[in-house]
Amino acid sequence: DDLRAAARGLLLAKPADLWRDEHRNGVSRALAEAVCGEDMQGGRDFAATAQNEYEGFVLEVVSTLLERAGGPGAVDGVVLAGGCGLNVRANQRVFDELGA
Repeated sequence: DDLRAAARGLLLAKPADLWRDEHRNGVSRALAEAVCGEDMQGGRDFAATAQNEYEGFVLEVVSTLLERAGGPGAVDGVVLAGGCGLNVRANQRVFDELGA
């Protein structure tokens, strides 16, 4: 769906590439205006979708790295650093779903 594609596009975007033209990273200016318009629910929906997409992205990356390391049992744990590492919901999903 459009909201999910927009969230994923923003997650993978470089800051300098955002909003330079009518379309950027699969996100149209019209969609951005709909999300950021006067109705706060659109912003809430977009934030929830972006969070869900981010969690899925983190799970995919951590899962791939764990597989390369020999599986969850081959490591003592996983440490996520930086601003993204402060995302409590994503950290909890990694712990719950991957046991890492």
